[in-house]
Amino acid sequence: MDNGTTFEWKNCADENAFIIFSYVLFSVIFFPTIFGNILIIVSICKFRHLRSNMHILIGNLAVSDLIIAVSIILQVVGNFREELVTNKYFCLGQNAVFVISLGTSSYNMLTISIERFLAVKFPLKHRIMFTRRTSYILIIVCWSYHSLFASLPLLGWNNFHDDVLVCDTDLVWTREYDIILFAGLLIVVIVNGLLCGYMMKIIVEKGKIVRYNSSDSFKNQRILGNFKRTKMTLIIFGVFALSWTPYLIVSLILSFENKPAIRCSRQWCICLGIINSATNWIIYGLANRSFREAFKAVLKGRRLVHFRGSLSNL
Repeated sequence: MDNGTTFEWKNCADENAFIIFSYVLFSVIFFPTIFGNILIIVSICKFRHLRSNMHILIGNLAVSDLIIAVSIILQVVGNFREELVTNKYFCLGQNAVFVISLGTSSYNMLTISIERFLAVKFPLKHRIMFTRRTSYILIIVCWSYHSLFASLPLLGWNNFHDDVLVCDTDLVWTREYDIILFAGLLIVVIVNGLLCGYMMKIIVEKGKIVRYNSSDSFKNQRILGNFKRTKMTLIIFGVFALSWTPYLIVSLILSFENKPAIRCSRQWCICLGIINSATNWIIYGLANRSFREAFKAVLKGRRLVHFRGSLSNL
């Protein structure tokens, strides 16, 4: 990549406007991202009734969101220390952290959707079909794969040159790496969307049966409980898809059509994506009573007791 292309990249948008906007955005969402996701992790670790397979996977998603905050810190540090921008390992390492966060978030969302699909499709058997061991195996595989894939540019699969003036993936990643990464993540989001659509269909169909059949109250309660948790998952994925799909699409297009306008669009799209990391914990609190009560208990320093589906503070 020559200096002319690098210069064009730097001036493809109103630089001052974007820098001001990005710093304001990072300042606003940094604390909620750290605070909210740590609150989720502490709640799950502290309260036993939040250690179901779904909640463990949500906690894993919170870890991915926390890494977004690390990525933000590295980007801000790079902006203030210009010599780091041209440091090969800092540049590639910063991008690797972002890849790990986005990749694990996408696959964590898919894993949560699979767990919820089994819960609504087989409400009395899904705990046997999707065990705690299965959750841990999927979590380990997810982090191992994305940590390895994110490390490939650091291991040599990159286009980094000494004359690179901007630490951007367009300049330091290979085209093949770009395509594999963003096409793969986009496919995961599409598959997740199809799965969520099918879950909505099941909820509608089984909801009608539950309303007109009260002969098996235990089964109906189990189904309704799964429906509530699944609806929260659908909301979380909906927000995730709206936040990150534009960035994935624009990034994939950019791999084939490298134009200044498209590069500028991606700069703005990523701002929408990172907001998602600061909002998930709010969605959990609004959509799920267990999380809402756990958050209150953690913040007030109380001990939360779980009795037959009810919650009480001591």
